[in-house]
Amino acid sequence: MNHFPSTSWGKPRNDSVDPYATFPIHQGRHNSNQIDAFSQGVQHTQSVSPTTHLLALALALDASAPPRSHYVVPLRRTLAVIFGHQSCQVIWALINLRPPVRQPIVTGTSVLAIKFNGGVMMAADNLASYGSLARFKDIKRLHAVGESTLVGASGDMADYQQVIKLLENQMISEQILDDGHVLSSSQIYEYLSNVMYSKRNKQDPFWNAFIVAGLEPGNVPFLSYVDLLGTTYSAPSLASGYGHHIAQPLLRKALERLGPEGEKALSEADARALLEQCMKVLFYRDARSINKFQIASVTSRGVEISESMKAPTEWSFAEGLRGYGNSDETY
Repeated sequence: MNHFPSTSWGKPRNDSVDPYATFPIHQGRHNSNQIDAFSQGVQHTQSVSPTTHLLALALALDASAPPRSHYVVPLRRTLAVIFGHQSCQVIWALINLRPPVRQPIVTGTSVLAIKFNGGVMMAADNLASYGSLARFKDIKRLHAVGESTLVGASGDMADYQQVIKLLENQMISEQILDDGHVLSSSQIYEYLSNVMYSKRNKQDPFWNAFIVAGLEPGNVPFLSYVDLLGTTYSAPSLASGYGHHIAQPLLRKALERLGPEGEKALSEADARALLEQCMKVLFYRDARSINKFQIASVTSRGVEISESMKAPTEWSFAEGLRGYGNSDETY
C-alpha cells in the first residue's frame, strides 16, 4: 500500500494539493479570502496624526486599569472609530497580552482570627518571603476597609495589593453615591468572594486566602474566609496558610474549653493572649514566619491595628539537640 499521495520523487512540490495537511501553520496554502488585520490596520493608521496616536495610546493604557472597567465599551468604540475595527482588535489584544500567574513568588504565610465577646481579633506576621528567602520583613498584611471591617491576607503579595485597590475603589464608589448607605462587613465579604470566584473561572486566580472580620449592625461579630478558588465559609475561629494546620487546633481547643457559650465567654484580653501564643508556636514551627507580627481588633471602637511586636521565645532547650551546638552532643 502506498502511504504517500504521489510517487513523483524529485519533482517540485504541488502546493495546491496537501492531502495530509503537511504545511506548517505559518506557511499554509494561500487563501484569497484571508485578511491581514495587522497590515491593514497599520496602513489605515498611516493617515492618522501623531496627536491622535498619543490620544489612543493614553486611552488604551487607561483601559488596562481594572477599577475603570466601566470605560471598556466606549473606549473600544473610540478606538474603532480612530483606527478602524480590525486595528482596534489588534490594539485590544496587545493591551490584554498578559499570561496568567502560574505560581506566586513573594508570599505571606498564616493569618489567624478569632471572635470574642464584643468583636473579632486578627493576627499576622510582617514577613513576605521571596520563595524560601525571608526577604521583606516589614509588610503589613492586615488592612482596614471602611470603619468596621478588617481584611487579612496570605499568599501572593502582588495579588493582595491588587485586591486592596479593588476594595478601596469600591468604597470610593459607594461614598460618591452619598445615599447614606455604608457597606457592612458581610457585603464587603460578598463582593470579595465574587471577585475571587470570577478570577478563578477565568483561569487567572488571585493567589490569596483572605479572612474578613468586622461588626455587623447591632455589634454582631462577623468572621469569614475565602480562598483563590472562591471557597467560602464562616467559623468562630479561622486560620489560613500553615496556621490552618498548626494554630487552628489551638484556637478551637481554647473555644471548646469555654463551654457552650464559646466565643461569647472569651474576653478581649484572653483573645489577645491566645493569638500571641499561637504566633509564637508558628514562629517555632513555620519556616516562612518571623517573630514580628501585628494584632488587630474590630470592636465598637472601630478597627484598631497595633504596631509590630515580638513574642518572648525560649531556645535554651535547643542546646541539647544534635546539629545545633556541639556536634558531639546527643538528643
